[in-house]
Amino acid sequence: GDEQGEDQGPVASVALTALQPNIKADGVSSGAVSALVRDSGGMPLAGAWVSFGSNAGVMTQTRVKTNDAGVAQASVRSSTKSGAVVVTATSQGITSSAGLFFVAGPPVLGRFFSVSPMQVRPGDNVSLQVRLMDAYDNPVGSGETVLFSVEPGAGGGSGGGFGEGSDHSYSASTDAAGCATALFRSGPDSGQDRFVVSTQG
Repeated sequence: GDEQGEDQGPVASVALTALQPNIKADGVSSGAVSALVRDSGGMPLAGAWVSFGSNAGVMTQTRVKTNDAGVAQASVRSSTKSGAVVVTATSQGITSSAGLFFVAGPPVLGRFFSVSPMQVRPGDNVSLQVRLMDAYDNPVGSGETVLFSVEPGAGGGSGGGFGEGSDHSYSASTDAAGCATALFRSGPDSGQDRFVVSTQG
């Protein structure tokens, strides 16, 4: 009967698919994976037990029996570390694997911003770098737009700017490590420049 837990018939193939290839790396979000089990005639095999595993996160179901369509589904819950994940499904010694990703959440600003050097002469260049990380210190990755802008600080600004020194703002995209950089040229005046960083959608 259904409660005995024995596999029904010989398994010839297992095909695992990640239904949600990207899952937020927040320790709460989850995504489904689906295993299709077939017999030697290529027909879906009902009543076969499938064991699921993952090299990261937590499988919310580890042993599921296939339904009438030969399909067994399980979910993987993310960890708080972003990266590639491999999920496996095994039935009667036959294993299939599928890849998915735990991806960073929205960036949290203000923790990873550097200005070098801090003190310059008129006309000197200042390198600005921000690294966008989520709440769990995962880099957000490439393609995020960062807006650098300058405003006068205490005692007034230097009168400098980005680009050739005339622009008050500069837009840059993050690289794969979540970093975006800008070059600021200090102006002729003595004063303090205040830099502001924001993200655009």
